[in-house]
Amino acid sequence: MSPGGILNAASSDKTGQPVAPGSLVSIYGSNLVLVSAGALSIPLDTQLSGTSVTFNGVLAPMLSATHGSGQDQLNVQIPWEAMAFQPPNTSGTARVVVTRNTGAISAPVNVALTPAAPGIFTFQTGPGQAVAYGNTDYAIAALETAGLPFPSHPAKIGDPATLVILATGLGPVDHPVSSGGIPAAGVLSRTLTTPTVLVGNVPAQVVFSGLSPYVAGPSGVFRTQSLCGCLPDQYRDCDGHAHGQRRPTADSDERYYQPGRRDDCGFTVDRKKTGSKNPTGSCLGSGRKGS
Repeated sequence: MSPGGILNAASSDKTGQPVAPGSLVSIYGSNLVLVSAGALSIPLDTQLSGTSVTFNGVLAPMLSATHGSGQDQLNVQIPWEAMAFQPPNTSGTARVVVTRNTGAISAPVNVALTPAAPGIFTFQTGPGQAVAYGNTDYAIAALETAGLPFPSHPAKIGDPATLVILATGLGPVDHPVSSGGIPAAGVLSRTLTTPTVLVGNVPAQVVFSGLSPYVAGPSGVFRTQSLCGCLPDQYRDCDGHAHGQRRPTADSDERYYQPGRRDDCGFTVDRKKTGSKNPTGSCLGSGRKGS
């Protein structure tokens, strides 16, 4: 495994921030896998192309394995069982090992764990267009000319149908699921802590934060968490553009912004606990068949 090569699979943050149990991470290195492969079913398998990964000795569900000319990449879920946290604000370390069915075993690498380490998915690797869409027509919140493989238009301010943001690392949920699995039909697994979501530095109303019940194809998004909320009226001075690049803040929160006419606008998911209860509301259509 490459030094510093275990990253949040959504943000690809390279500042050394911890990752969270239950979240998706990308592992980079050499000779990790011989042939590229992707998961085809749920629950996710713990081996792809003869490669497996453990966190503190617990096998990790695997989303995909990519063999490249320069480096290999494994996208896996950190098992929920990798570390038991006792709130509040605890942290720990996981020992990560990659094993191939040839008997080859990687040198162990330690990665810092924390109960929640949010990252927002983008259509690129790391900074780029956020995977966020309106719950009415499922159009990506971006300019119509963004050149995406899906319909797109700017998000609507105060849309009662809400805007959905696909993320990972939002923390434990009230209805736990097994590692590699998704919630049972009709069950909403909400995060125990409702994150703060800022749009242009203005709080948005979060009506749902939890596990998505949807699954995309082998190269799509599995085991994501969803944020649903309404854009605040104050967002008008940024023309309602809910898209753009990621800008890390001083405390390593993930910010997605778009330069507006008078300000920079975007999403900030705050990994600090807000202490607030889940707001009322529902978000049943909180999944999108991704790219």
